[in-house]
Amino acid sequence: MNDPKWQNEFAKYSNNKQNEKNGVSEARFRDNGFLRYWFRGVEKFAPWVRKIHFITYGQKPEWLDVSNPKINIVRHEDFIPAQYLPTFNSVVIERYMHKIPGLSEHFVYFNDDFYIINNVAEERFFKNGLPCDIAVFDYNPSWSQWYKRIKNNIRIINRHFDKKVVVGQWHDKWFNKSYGAKARWNYILKYYDRFITLRTPHNAQPYLKSTFDEVWAAAG
Repeated sequence: MNDPKWQNEFAKYSNNKQNEKNGVSEARFRDNGFLRYWFRGVEKFAPWVRKIHFITYGQKPEWLDVSNPKINIVRHEDFIPAQYLPTFNSVVIERYMHKIPGLSEHFVYFNDDFYIINNVAEERFFKNGLPCDIAVFDYNPSWSQWYKRIKNNIRIINRHFDKKVVVGQWHDKWFNKSYGAKARWNYILKYYDRFITLRTPHNAQPYLKSTFDEVWAAAG
């Protein structure tokens, strides 16, 4: 956030010039110098990673060896449609990640506040070619800042999927013992006909690029 160009653009488009809200507070964007350890963690503990697509507003850390063949600097304009730029919203960035040139069909999405600090195998993220995920309902109150986005997503899901059919077909995935207390809403909403909300873990999340294409096609 110390980049003057970024600061000027952010101030121009921010609806809160005083930076009082959490969404635009200095704490949300400040650089504590930790990012380099993210790259070191991947190199040391996940050597199986083929390529790192490093998404930035255009900044390039002076300490980063961009000549490393495993690193690809990706700017927002490289994959996000021009009519949605500039953006300072991670949701917009996430919606278009599958458009990153050269992105693998199997990829893991990291925010900059998740670090690999011990050996991790590829099987932590993918098994039998599929992402490792959690099938759990959650409670998202209407006052949540994410409520409208989640409500829109659930509307699309209910349009294309019958909850009772899905849960019945994959019962062991929805009521897996490994979920522990996280699955309580699965039991509470078991007899409800429609999807209400889904838990989206705030962690390193594995995806299939083709899933994005399928969702976009269904939502469009």
